Amino acid sequence: MNATRRAVLAGVGASAVGGLAGCASSDGGGDRSAPDGTARLAYVRLVNQHSRDHVVHVLVQRGGEPVHWSSHELGADGASDGEATATVERTWADEPGAFAVFVRLDDADEWTEFDVGDGSVDCYGVETRIDVDGGIESLFSKNPGDCGSATASDDA
Repeated sequence: MNATRRAVLAGVGASAVGGLAGCASSDGGGDRSAPDGTARLAYVRLVNQHSRDHVVHVLVQRGGEPVHWSSHELGADGASDGEATATVERTWADEPGAFAVFVRLDDADEWTEFDVGDGSVDCYGVETRIDVDGGIESLFSKNPGDCGSATASDDA
């Protein structure tokens, strides 16, 4: 059975309550990579390349705990200047973590999950796109300039 909106919301609520006890801290090592498949999440951008307007719902989790939830109205592509875009306001800490980004279009019941980072670099950026056919895809940037630290200068 597919996960419904209510099931996801219930899981997020339980996760949020359980996560209030605190989070583990990093021991400060790793200038170029984060331990245990964790990384920093510099940004989440949304792009609509589809010919219809969409509302994009975004949930960001760190270590299974919700750290951001928002909705964004994106206009249809093909207006005067190209793609409709939005940058999600960053409400999560600038510390390594096991991030996951969940995206849902309009009033869909199901969410699409994208896990962020594999520990090979310190920081990632995520761009989630609604493609020309109305599907969802995510692109990851390793150590983008938005990371804003000495480790972000590595173009690896």
